[in-house]
Amino acid sequence: MPSAQPPVTWDRAWHDSALSAAIAELAESRLRPVATILAECRDRPEVRSLRVAVLADRLVGRGRGILELAEDNDNPDLLVLAGTIFVREALVITGDAPITELPRGRAAVALSYLRKAAAPLNRAAAALPKDAVAVDHLQLVGSLLEVDRGRVDSVWAEAQRRCPTLFSAHRNRLTVLATREDQSEMLAFARGCVERARSGDPRLSLIASAHLEVARRLGRVDKDGSWKERQAAFSARYDHLARTSPAVAEVGRAAERWLRGPAGHPFALEIHNVFAAVFAQAGQTELARPHLRAIGTRLTPVWAMVDGEALYRKALKRHLRAERVPPGG
Repeated sequence: MPSAQPPVTWDRAWHDSALSAAIAELAESRLRPVATILAECRDRPEVRSLRVAVLADRLVGRGRGILELAEDNDNPDLLVLAGTIFVREALVITGDAPITELPRGRAAVALSYLRKAAAPLNRAAAALPKDAVAVDHLQLVGSLLEVDRGRVDSVWAEAQRRCPTLFSAHRNRLTVLATREDQSEMLAFARGCVERARSGDPRLSLIASAHLEVARRLGRVDKDGSWKERQAAFSARYDHLARTSPAVAEVGRAAERWLRGPAGHPFALEIHNVFAAVFAQAGQTELARPHLRAIGTRLTPVWAMVDGEALYRKALKRHLRAERVPPGG
């Protein structure tokens, strides 16, 4: 008997008709619309950062070709895209593991892609001195290449100078801090963003992302870890995002402020996914409901940090059941 729940979509967590049209053209190997939609949003950094990220994911494996096209046409928009594709290609190779934990050959390939990314991103940043998107991705490159921490921090400062509120730059800054041993710096950064944010600011979601990262770290066990160690890690991970935990209460306050703001941010679906994942993990059906309603079936990889699609479907079932109960029923 077929499931009553519709299939999910993992690669459409955005609403952008121009981006959809350009992706359709990619299926016919037509790249001019890609260059066009990137050029037309140079003065809209949030839209630009979304388009670069989505297109880079679609073009993994074609970084060299995009770079050649960018160089042939002296096109800084395609330079940003080429550099971002190389970063994505490196992350595909590393998976969830730090580069330092990879086999030597695999690590060398990942590092080579990151080095390829640096040059086009630097050239794009120089060609477009007001564009924060190229600089945003450079902070990830620097962190993954394990360059001097001060240099990585200076790149973040430059991204802030160019666009103080760019969501993707703050999200990537959180990613950089998450790689450092002391997680208190990451949490302090997320909390500082929440304190400064107005209602509807996407940076309010950073506290949810930070607590998901804390839970993920708590759940990590060495491959040779004992059964007792695995059980302790499992419990620690679930306790951090338990229904009545301080972490979930903190995320709940941030989510309430996010919902009070204007709708329509380019990353809105991604942000709703982050909040929904935390509340679904905590079994907080009422808190999850507005976010589940907003995302529909468009999921992001954040669900892999909790219990994946199974948890989404469980939360959705509870949400739909609650929708059918009349007030006072």
